Amino acid sequence: MTRLFVYGTLRREIENRWSRHLASRGRHGGEGWVAGKLYRVTWYPAAVPDETGRIVGDVYELPDPAEEILASLDAYESDAYERAIVPVPLADGRVVDGWIYWYVASTDRLVPIPSGDFLSAP
Repeated sequence: MTRLFVYGTLRREIENRWSRHLASRGRHGGEGWVAGKLYRVTWYPAAVPDETGRIVGDVYELPDPAEEILASLDAYESDAYERAIVPVPLADGRVVDGWIYWYVASTDRLVPIPSGDFLSAP
């Protein structure tokens, strides 16, 4: 099974074409978090790895083979993001491996989201 951790515009509480695309092809596997820091770019967030922070999000379980779904999301995320596999502790206590889209552009001028939760960010 392929898992994807989402923390921004693909979260299940967000309504847009791409979140519906993901929800129609995958199954929500629970809430979790990853070690990192979250920033607001504009209407969407950016996540960078950082052991001192925590980013809250959702895990989707994708049917295998998941390459087609991930390729479509790669295009959505653009060259500013890079996909990597990370450990994701889930709310139920399990830890699973999942793909995440890390932001690879500069965060120097971005506004931090201290809570690590895009849904609760002002």
